[in-house]
Amino acid sequence: MGRLRTLWLTMAAGMALALVSTGCGGGGNSVDAMLSNFEIELDSDTASSGEVTFKIKNKGPSVHEFVVFKTDLAPDKLPTTQDAGVTIVDEEGPGVEAVDEVEDIANGAAADLKVDLQPGKYVLLCNRSDDGGHYGQGMHAAFTVSS
Repeated sequence: MGRLRTLWLTMAAGMALALVSTGCGGGGNSVDAMLSNFEIELDSDTASSGEVTFKIKNKGPSVHEFVVFKTDLAPDKLPTTQDAGVTIVDEEGPGVEAVDEVEDIANGAAADLKVDLQPGKYVLLCNRSDDGGHYGQGMHAAFTVSS
């Protein structure tokens, strides 16, 4: 009887530990983001609310940036403006809320971006104006955060 009780207590302790670690967020979400001309590949287009770490890798060949916007707009319908005659996203335009970004990620380089995201819809993009404008050539991705 003592052996069965010890086994049961061990199992109960393990289950309690598992519940506590998942209830506390387990250290946040991690999303791999691969940048290349002219696309953003995500290993997941969703995350739970709270801290999200984007692990960004630039596969080149151009320099890229990684910008996070909270918005209900479609990824290809964000407000735009002109930069030296090239269309880019208006980062202060109507319907978008800039969250954070990593600029100038060189070919072959990697960077992490940790952000605290609330439930909602987001667009991730490169807003560089060189090479004819990265956003306008399709370098954007939808991202959803759930509660």
